[in-house]
Amino acid sequence: MENENYQKAINLITSQEKFHICLGLERILQVLALLGNPQEKLNIIHVAGTNGKGSTCAILSKILTCAGYKTGLYTSPHILEYTERIKINQRNISKTDFSDLITEISVLAKINGIYLTEFELLTAAAYKYFADKETDICVIETGLGGRLDATSAISKNLLSIITSISLDHVDRLGNTIEKIAYEKAGIIKEGYPVLISQNNCGFETVKQIANQKNSTLITPEKSVELIFERNKNYAKYDSNKYEFNLLGLWQKENLELVFEAVNYLKNQGYEISQQAITKALKEVSWACR
Repeated sequence: MENENYQKAINLITSQEKFHICLGLERILQVLALLGNPQEKLNIIHVAGTNGKGSTCAILSKILTCAGYKTGLYTSPHILEYTERIKINQRNISKTDFSDLITEISVLAKINGIYLTEFELLTAAAYKYFADKETDICVIETGLGGRLDATSAISKNLLSIITSISLDHVDRLGNTIEKIAYEKAGIIKEGYPVLISQNNCGFETVKQIANQKNSTLITPEKSVELIFERNKNYAKYDSNKYEFNLLGLWQKENLELVFEAVNYLKNQGYEISQQAITKALKEVSWACR
């Protein structure tokens, strides 16, 4: 029965027109309101960018999980199953919970005349699931852009993070770095901080928008050095050397953002030990990316 209901839920999702994109927040806000605005009950770290946002989310959520926090993680796309997109403490949502949520939200949207795209339906399900399960903190990856992305249907967050920006989806986001950075920076919430590397080519645009929104601009203060020795990968940061399970030199900037995010959270009262960081970096995985 579980697999049968799960397949019905998948049919509901794909019937929304697979890969169909219709940017805008009106529809997602309407359905979330009908659900009691679960997104407003969450402590969210919101991540946008062209490159590295998935890895950044994976690393940060792993650290928070190892620190003992009930951590929600929403990412896309999936590799094998839709349930991979919605996790708590690194565990996929069950097929039963997934099926129930997708069915509930689909019916609610239909009877209220709200057309949801696939991504909007999944995002609504993620926000409701995280609220229902009373997560301590959630790491949310944008789908496309930021300003009009369904994940931006929130009025506040703990922190916005902007990863590396380059030309992507120019047909929807604009054909210059400045236009794309403007869309990514749309995740910044009035009065809430944003974290971005100074060498990010969209830095000046993000800085301008942060100023307009009275948002503190945070940049990584210390650098990361990646080392490969004795068939293992290591990351050196602030006199500490961590075994690191993700490969690729591009992880340097992602790790610098993660470490700075951790420093910020610790300053806000979150308890994150060196042991938690060590364990997380040694075990973190981000399959097929």
